[in-house]
Amino acid sequence: MAKHPTGRGSDQFVVRFPDGMREELKVLAANNGRSLNAEIILRLRESMDIDVAAGVGPNNGYPIYMPDDLADKVARAATRMNRSIEAQALDTLEKSYLPPKP
Repeated sequence: MAKHPTGRGSDQFVVRFPDGMREELKVLAANNGRSLNAEIILRLRESMDIDVAAGVGPNNGYPIYMPDDLADKVARAATRMNRSIEAQALDTLEKSYLPPKP
């Protein structure tokens, strides 16, 4: 079960999407076998986890641990490639944990 499940009694917030974004999210959610709400929550959570892994932003009880050597590698690569630490962290983690694409 999720650490912080959502339901009808959960906090609610109205979001105004740019034109086309809601439909794009609906397609992504369907492709991933999730509801629109679950897709949005997952994507927000992943975005926030990247910030925590990079050492920025509040933790809010969702710890993400990155070994010091990996954090240093990400920071050096981000600087070298003139990218944000968040973008470099995501790329590094994807390459470390995802199987190569065929």
